[in-house]
Amino acid sequence: MGHREGRPSMLGCTVPGEEGPADAESERAGPWRAEGEVRSADSRIRRAGPERRGPAEREDLMQVRVEQDSLAAALRAVTGVVPLRPLVPGEGGVLLSADGHLKLVGRGGHLMVECRVNGADVEEPGSLVLPARLTAELVAKMGDERLELLQEETPLGMAFESSRTRARVRGWGADEFPMPETKLGMSSVAVMDGETLRRGIAATAYAASTDAAHDLLKGVSMTFRKGEVTLAAADGFRLAVATIAGNEEASAKHKIVVPASALRAVGRLLPQGEVEVSIEENGRRARFSSAEVVVTSGLLAGSYPDYSALVQREWDVTAVVNRDHLESASKTARALSGSMAKLEFSPEGTLTVSVKGKSKAGEADGRMELACESHGEAGEVLISTLYLTRAVSAIPSERVRLHCNSEDRTVPLLIESVADEAGLGAFRAVIMPMLAS
Repeated sequence: MGHREGRPSMLGCTVPGEEGPADAESERAGPWRAEGEVRSADSRIRRAGPERRGPAEREDLMQVRVEQDSLAAALRAVTGVVPLRPLVPGEGGVLLSADGHLKLVGRGGHLMVECRVNGADVEEPGSLVLPARLTAELVAKMGDERLELLQEETPLGMAFESSRTRARVRGWGADEFPMPETKLGMSSVAVMDGETLRRGIAATAYAASTDAAHDLLKGVSMTFRKGEVTLAAADGFRLAVATIAGNEEASAKHKIVVPASALRAVGRLLPQGEVEVSIEENGRRARFSSAEVVVTSGLLAGSYPDYSALVQREWDVTAVVNRDHLESASKTARALSGSMAKLEFSPEGTLTVSVKGKSKAGEADGRMELACESHGEAGEVLISTLYLTRAVSAIPSERVRLHCNSEDRTVPLLIESVADEAGLGAFRAVIMPMLAS
């Protein structure tokens, strides 16, 4: 793995990079078209495109009534994963399907999001693909009221009607949408509380690597056992581990590596309530399902590096400190130095955070003393202020326990939740020290 000057490396291993974002305006190219008009409440509508046909002529074309805010929220959820620069039209679209309820599907790379729209009244079933961002922008601007969606056949598209607006967006047939080609089933490995899963994701995914050269380290390891789920992420210079409550009925151990970007989407999109985690029979995909949202992600192939030695070593310096106080001190240190701070542990019950920085903007130094419960020897460690701040802010307990080594300053710093206070699981962060020049 690559080496960063002035700091020892933690882990090493080797996944293809992902395409970065591009100009959203490129989505409007090609066959994506919209037309329409805004009218006052008492004016007659002038149709854009084909005239609306009667019910007898529309039996095979979708007709749906839905609240604007519900549809807009669902479009935001699925559009977030759609590529900005699709290679073919269907890849930049959102699939709308109505059959008893209205469902939206968006896909980008290894990630697919399905969202059920609450409160939709399906008058006629049907399905088609519309340009994702154009449709999302249109619906977001149509006002908070009930909308009518009317599928048009020639040319294929969808009309969106409100009391003041009628607009039409051209689209494609449902078979143009890039659905995954697989006939393999999914096996459930865990059913867990959605908020608990979100907490575990927030406490670990930040530590995943962003370096395209390190494939597995761009993912988050998830290990499912009876009664618990362990998440872990590392970039070679820091490690974050969270053990949270899982499925008590689980009978076998399962291990997967989920791209960190996909797991962040899971934490962002899944609503309150239970979440079921399922794994495809060939181990290539995982699905996170709630009553309203389903997120399906491709998995990274390979065995995640063994990190157990980093969190199970012996330390002779320990301090328990208020988490908020340490977070505030680390943020102050970052503002003053911009890079690193020294943590000094005193057996008398004091943790000192000191910094001295010099840059083009000027020189600054600072010293913050925090009361703590000390155990063991005196010690000190030089640490990245960015990594320290991020790790401390991700641990959800009122107090945190810090460990380091009094003799060897190359030994990493361990920060962990105080289990009896968190009541939410066990959270740990390991940070490699900086080496003084």
